[in-house]
Amino acid sequence: MLKADITGDRRRRQDGFLLIEVLIASLILTASIAATMYLFRIGFQSLQRVKDSNIVSSKVPESINYLRAFAINNVHGTASLGDGVELSWDTELERQGSPSILINTQTQYNIFLYKIEFKLTHDTLSRDYRIVLFKYMPKTGVSDEIP
Repeated sequence: MLKADITGDRRRRQDGFLLIEVLIASLILTASIAATMYLFRIGFQSLQRVKDSNIVSSKVPESINYLRAFAINNVHGTASLGDGVELSWDTELERQGSPSILINTQTQYNIFLYKIEFKLTHDTLSRDYRIVLFKYMPKTGVSDEIP
């Protein structure tokens, strides 16, 4: 009879999970869910930074064309390029002169060399660039204005 009581005791202990086992299993499950959510958040932030970087990079040729066409007359300025991208620039005339060798003696030119530093900004991303711009204009004879 004593032997029957001992086997019954063992059976009762193995019938279900103990409270400790359930708590440990729920702790492991919670930690794995939290880690997965953290990885999703980090991945989303990385994708957002890549998107902002692509938008700014796609506006570089447009900003250079804008600076060539319009910004030379302004020493400082800002412009909106669309898609939430802002352009700001500083222009400095590096050199000005005339060519020393004339190919066509009937038309003389003034040569201008500009250094342009510009910044493209989108949301929290900001990138700085520097270009050198060469411009030439026929001399008008009246005055040698800077273009």
